[in-house]
Amino acid sequence: MSITIFRCLKKPGFIDRARMYFLELNDNGLYMIALGKATAVTNVRSSLQQVIAAEAINYFQDKYEPEIVANEKRIAEGQLETMKSEKHCCFLTKSQVKKILFPKKQMLL
Repeated sequence: MSITIFRCLKKPGFIDRARMYFLELNDNGLYMIALGKATAVTNVRSSLQQVIAAEAINYFQDKYEPEIVANEKRIAEGQLETMKSEKHCCFLTKSQVKKILFPKKQMLL
């Protein structure tokens, strides 16, 4: 059995930026592969702020997209095992994974 999530967004933290991830749970374990930098959703109140934020987000999304596409291509070519040791990537064996939760309020399908 295999569960795969494409383009999972990790929200930015106090120091760390937002990142896009590829997640796959299979018979080997859980792969968390960083696809590249990402933009986070902003919460703005006024329409002027919304316009400015949308322009900034679109600019950076276009800038980050080639790296994400290139890493998705590497995954499609079967390089998952080599990518798991790269920066911002992680691998957990199946015995290390106790449970996976999917909060309904954060799911976008």
